[in-house]
Amino acid sequence: MPAAAHDLLTVPDRAAWRAWLDAHEETSDGVWLVLAKKGTTDPTSLIYAEALDEALCSGWIDGQTASIDERIFRRRFTPRRKASLWSERNIGLVATLTAEGRMRPAGVREVERAQADGRWERAYAGQASAAEPADLTAALAA
Repeated sequence: MPAAAHDLLTVPDRAAWRAWLDAHEETSDGVWLVLAKKGTTDPTSLIYAEALDEALCSGWIDGQTASIDERIFRRRFTPRRKASLWSERNIGLVATLTAEGRMRPAGVREVERAQADGRWERAYAGQASAAEPADLTAALAA
């Protein structure tokens, strides 16, 4: 579903996104966040990796994405649902964020819930580390 212009959140940078999450992480059901493509600083310098880090710190997760123009795109960020699975990548990011002391109480609660109910151990590998199954490789080579 396309996001209307009034549904988009544009913040100037990472600090402003963290401040927005601080004010809304417990009350918002999600937002379409405007993110910068490489080399863009206007209307935002916030890039995806920074936005994801801050979202994880607040117990949020990213979702759908779509280009807006040659400078910016939008990505959906929402509070993590109770049954939401974790990716191994995001678990690794949370470990780094925790070591850096950046996790917020809401984010820590989401991690603790996932660890308590088994979702942490059931983390999926994700697309970046997906491997071709050996039987498929053999079938294609035949």
